[in-house]
Amino acid sequence: MISNRIGRYLCYAVGLFGAVWAYFAVKDLYHYWRLSEQTRGHIQEAHVHELSTSSFDILATYTYVWKEQTFTRTSSLGKPYQLNPYSAEKTAHSIEGTWRDVYLNPAHPEISALTHVFPYKAIFQAVLTLGICLYLWILNLYYGRTNSERRKNHSLH
Repeated sequence: MISNRIGRYLCYAVGLFGAVWAYFAVKDLYHYWRLSEQTRGHIQEAHVHELSTSSFDILATYTYVWKEQTFTRTSSLGKPYQLNPYSAEKTAHSIEGTWRDVYLNPAHPEISALTHVFPYKAIFQAVLTLGICLYLWILNLYYGRTNSERRKNHSLH
C-alpha cells in the first residue's frame, strides 16, 4: 500500500517537472516560429551585460528596414556566453558596425532578434520527463493491479 503511494507521488513529481519543461518548450517554440522572416541589420553599438561572475552576454543595438520602415532594437546575442569580461568586450567591439541577419515577425516587424535557434534542448527535456512520467504511471497501474490481485488471492487461501 505504501509503495503504491510512493509510486503515485513520484509520478506526480516527475509529471510536474515535465509540465514545467513542456511550458518552456512551447514558449521557446512560439518565439522561434513567430520570427519567420529574415532581413539584414546594421549593429550600431554593442555592450557587455554581466550575467554572473563567469558569464557575460553581449547586448547589441541594431537597425533594420522592413517594408520601407526603419526599426531600431536592442537584443542579446545569447549563448554561448563569454566566460570573462575581456573576451566579451573584445567580441562586443568586433561586431560593432557589422551587418548581421535579423529575424522578425512579419505581422509585427518591431518584434525581432539577432539569434534564431530551434529549442532542441527544451523539447528533449519535456519529452523525456513526460515519457518518464508516463512510464511511472503505467508501472504504478500494473503493480497496483498485481498487488491487489495478490491480496485477493492470498485472502482466498
